[in-house]
Amino acid sequence: MSEERYNYYELQSNGNIVWCSVLYQSTYESNLHIQGNLFLTKEEAERERDRRSLLNCIDRFRYKCQGDWKPDWTRWSQFKYCIYWNGEVLLAVPCELNFEFNIFGYFKNHEDCLAAIGEFGDEIKRLYIEELKK
Repeated sequence: MSEERYNYYELQSNGNIVWCSVLYQSTYESNLHIQGNLFLTKEEAERERDRRSLLNCIDRFRYKCQGDWKPDWTRWSQFKYCIYWNGEVLLAVPCELNFEFNIFGYFKNHEDCLAAIGEFGDEIKRLYIEELKK
């Protein structure tokens, strides 16, 4: 009885990407798939690695700017800002509702949100927006 192998690129915890052939017979191999660390192409693995790195950089930037501040969604008078793509440019906009899709987190100050766009805007466009245009 032959076992079918699947060829993937594995995104390792240190950011390295390695080609692997998987049988899905071990818990380790199954967990790689479940955790989203197996990709059909090296380019997909690289993009995901870079996205995760960018999110961490933005998170550290927010912490540097605002400490451990978290938005209080019970206080409507508390302003919160987020990075928003309007179809043409990235904007720092007030976020009044918690249900908006926002993977870049919330900013306490408009200026900090603008600074994040200035520092990370090109990478956000490359890794998230250009993908939508394909």
